[in-house]
Amino acid sequence: MRPSGLARGTVLRVSVVSPFPLVRTGVHSLLEREGLTIECGDDGAARPDVVVLDLVSLDRDDGAGLEHTRWAGTPVVGLVPFERDDLARKARERNVGAVVPISATSSDLLRAIIRVLAASEAQAPEPPADRPATLTAREEQMVRMIAAGHTNAEIAAELYLSTTTVKSYIRSAYRKLGITRRAEAVRWAIDHGVVDRPLPPST
Repeated sequence: MRPSGLARGTVLRVSVVSPFPLVRTGVHSLLEREGLTIECGDDGAARPDVVVLDLVSLDRDDGAGLEHTRWAGTPVVGLVPFERDDLARKARERNVGAVVPISATSSDLLRAIIRVLAASEAQAPEPPADRPATLTAREEQMVRMIAAGHTNAEIAAELYLSTTTVKSYIRSAYRKLGITRRAEAVRWAIDHGVVDRPLPPST
């Protein structure tokens, strides 16, 4: 029975770390048998979605067992050969999320991958708030000064710019932030920590 969690046709970038080409080819074939579209992540060109680690490589002294660590934070599934409980223990010490026997079926392997992907998503940090990353330094400065209560003329005088240039920066910032009024700019600046609180307009 096919495990739920990844729909057929899902594109999954998999890096298989093994000293044996047959293992690498076999893992890709097993997952394709489950209806997934597998992209080989062994070329190092892009971060894989998941690493499948042949735990036999942990016994080697050529660095092969550390190959998966270059993708820090990427979920890892370990393949353990028969009667090698010692490798399973090593795998847990190296933060391998799930271990399956080398004799695992395609469904067993897919179930383990789904499990480590789900665990990785659950542990992922919250994305950062919508800070003014889309604003240029000058546009952010405009929003900050608006929130501090300055008029366009005051901003222009303080920054040695023309009022036309100031208005152009403000229009650009408003467009990026999806706002149209100064009050909205003040609220956005407060909500995103650009200023702690608005200051009264200068007289």
